[in-house]
Amino acid sequence: MKKLFLLIYIFSCISVFSQEESSFKWWNPAEEETSLIEGRIWDTELEEAYDRLPRKAKGVVRDAVWNLSKHSAGLMIRFRSNAEEIIVRYKVKGNHAMQHMPATGVSGVDLYAIDSDGNWLWCNGRRNFGEQISYTFSGIQANDNYHEMGREYRLY
Repeated sequence: MKKLFLLIYIFSCISVFSQEESSFKWWNPAEEETSLIEGRIWDTELEEAYDRLPRKAKGVVRDAVWNLSKHSAGLMIRFRSNAEEIIVRYKVKGNHAMQHMPATGVSGVDLYAIDSDGNWLWCNGRRNFGEQISYTFSGIQANDNYHEMGREYRLY
């Protein structure tokens, strides 16, 4: 009888703790028809989605300026979400570390939520730097009292 009970218990644990199908909705703001990337003057004629100068500026501006235009510092993506977890995944070209600065300072992201009273809330994320960089923001308050579509977020 004890063996039967143990088998039933093990079977029920396996079925209860089995992984659910992923319920994440992946979204790439660079693939939207309307530009959602803020912090630059040009939204067209770019070589890459997160460039800050148009292709026609190459050779016109100094090389140092052109190289800096390939960095996404200063760009922001504004969105709303009612998710309890937000995951940001991306790849970078070249080295994402400097001798005087950690990789988070060179290739990291910051996520801020703005509540219904206009307060900015920094979201703490777990980061993983590898071939693909990812940040997982868990345990965030998904909604506020005044907006059904969720909080406004700003990803820098």
